[in-house]
Amino acid sequence: MISALVSFVLRIAIGVIGLLFVLGLLAVALMTVLGLTLWSLLRGRRPNIDMAARFAQARGGFKPGRRANIRPAGEVVDVEVREVPDSAQRLEH
Repeated sequence: MISALVSFVLRIAIGVIGLLFVLGLLAVALMTVLGLTLWSLLRGRRPNIDMAARFAQARGGFKPGRRANIRPAGEVVDVEVREVPDSAQRLEH
């Protein structure tokens, strides 16, 4: 009985310690981001927040600043504009 109670208390304590550790890491990350953003603004530079490009670059995929090899579409042809009647008029005909 006592060992089960001690085991339960230890599980709760380890869970609380783990939760505090994760919350502490999140707080450190938030303070780092806010500090770096403030530092950029104080230096007169705009903060560069483009995480999708950074993750893709870390994977070795898309490189920011490089354009895809896109061919021109060719000649553009205009289309004729026609008026479409209202639905009530179409049902009468």
